[in-house]
Amino acid sequence: TLALVVIQLRLGLNEGRLRPYLAGSALFLIWLAWRYANIHEALGYLGMAAVFGVIGVALFILARLWRARAEPVVTQPIVQFRPAAVESLLSRLRPHATAVLVTTYALQLGTIGWMVWHHGKPAREGVRVLVSVEPVDPRDWMRGDYVILGYAFAGLNGGRANSVSVYDRDWERSLAKDYWSQQTHVPRFHDRLPEDALVFVPYTVGPNGVLKPGKLTAIRPTAGNYLTGRWGDRSRSVQARFGIEAYFVKEGTGKALEKFQRDGLLLAEIGVLPDGRAGLIDLRPDPAPMQPLEYQVLKGWKLREDTSRWRTDEIYENAKGFEADFIRDGTAETPLPDFKKYRVARMKWDKDEGVRVMSNGNLVRITVDDPNGRDVLLLLIPAGDEPVYGPPGRLSMLPTP
Repeated sequence: TLALVVIQLRLGLNEGRLRPYLAGSALFLIWLAWRYANIHEALGYLGMAAVFGVIGVALFILARLWRARAEPVVTQPIVQFRPAAVESLLSRLRPHATAVLVTTYALQLGTIGWMVWHHGKPAREGVRVLVSVEPVDPRDWMRGDYVILGYAFAGLNGGRANSVSVYDRDWERSLAKDYWSQQTHVPRFHDRLPEDALVFVPYTVGPNGVLKPGKLTAIRPTAGNYLTGRWGDRSRSVQARFGIEAYFVKEGTGKALEKFQRDGLLLAEIGVLPDGRAGLIDLRPDPAPMQPLEYQVLKGWKLREDTSRWRTDEIYENAKGFEADFIRDGTAETPLPDFKKYRVARMKWDKDEGVRVMSNGNLVRITVDDPNGRDVLLLLIPAGDEPVYGPPGRLSMLPTP
């Protein structure tokens, strides 16, 4: 690649041709960018700053070389034409050029300073609460250890606090109906929320200090605590964003946080202002210890032949969802579970032994000896709002049919 770069640059310089010269320069920059992506973890931020310094020097040298080899250009004076109003304005401003320049700088710095102050206000002045973090890819290779955070209340799958895989289109229509009912101008097609529309999540704080979210809504709550967000985020598969989805961490610590996040044991400390605006303060592992949780094995039920979701681990919280996928197998009249007391976890495992169910009050974790089982094991666990994690990660909760 470098040899091709040299050939292109020499060809452009020797023959005075701009296209080969630009092609060689562009190829050189692409090569440098690829090297950055390949070695940035080893060099660190200061090392990569030096690499970009080298890129700048290289560009400067290339520009000087081209300028030295280029033929001199005879310039012709160009008479500028400005409307009389522009000339009059410039003549008035020239005596105050220094004041105008200082004012411009002050406005720019003031705007940036206000943005920094405004962005940090929730973290400085807001009420601090803890939030459970959803598993999301925690690294952006272009910006170092840059943790991407997801939250159950961000509108995934019908805005339900414990549903992470199935998107509820009817729920979005309901949100859009509430939103447009507050607007004076309603478009012809108004079954969707517009991008950046305000959305809200009412919440309470449990005895362990962790936020318990309610259902996402397009109507601002008139009482109680709530978070304020904006609808839509095309960069990730979420429906709402709250300004607490990104966090820079010390270089080299992102992988450890990734493990806590994947296991459901990562908490985000946020500050919330009275208007619902939130700011991210810190990330920490969940300190609550895991304790064994009582469970039962549900027998006498089998998957329907026409179901298409048997390959994934899932949670059923209602009879309709469960009976849509399972029927009695005829070996015993096993009663339908009481979904007021239990949830049913469907696991890819075909044995009663080798199963462990643990909980710390914030989440439930189910482990099996072989996460690649080929049959189905149904577990009755206590009903609740806490998310359930299995060997592959968080178990999705199916919406009511």
